Amino acid sequence: MFRSTLILMAAAALTACGGGGGEKTTPTSPPPTVIAVARVSVSPDAAQLLPQATVQLSATPKDASGNALANRTVTWSSGSAAVASVSAVGLVTALAPGLAVIAATSEGQSGSATITVIAPVATVTLDQQTAKLVPAQTVQFTATAMDGEGKALANRTVAWVSSTPTTATVSSAGLVTAVATGTTTITATIEGKSATATIAVSDGAVIGASGGTVVAAGGAVRIDVPAG
Repeated sequence: MFRSTLILMAAAALTACGGGGGEKTTPTSPPPTVIAVARVSVSPDAAQLLPQATVQLSATPKDASGNALANRTVTWSSGSAAVASVSAVGLVTALAPGLAVIAATSEGQSGSATITVIAPVATVTLDQQTAKLVPAQTVQFTATAMDGEGKALANRTVAWVSSTPTTATVSSAGLVTAVATGTTTITATIEGKSATATIAVSDGAVIGASGGTVVAAGGAVRIDVPAG
């Protein structure tokens, strides 16, 4: 009887201490270290747009070593919402001429892109509307883009074309060269807007280095010598 009591007491003690084959407790691992965002890179970092045009920006959060960090939340904002807006995914829409800084922020760190919205071209003007040439003679044309208020717009690309290249050609810089007798139309186009000039090429020749011309037309011969 005394021996049985001792066995029961020992079993109870083992149970109270977690012995006797019970489940073992697994040590808890520390949470993984979260790498902080040190900076945010935005691409492209600059763009020039016409009103209503769009550009997609992308933002990449990076650590202090410049390594990209995945699965980080990015918030977009425009410093000039009247000039350009930006969506929650970085799509920029140009609204009105001006400058807007688009910011991408992640965990307190920001990067930015500069958006320049340029005025659309309303009209194109040429410095001359007609020119009379003889074969091999040249004349330089200049095209100017104007906005809706008649103000000149700088740094716009001009596309030049001659309707009859066999009569006169035109270079990408607006230099017209007469080829053979006839008439052609020179067109300058900037962002969908155009202006034209008429070139008439008559029989004749350029006189040496003076730049003068001999023109034969209608049975008569005319010599034109530039002033000076």
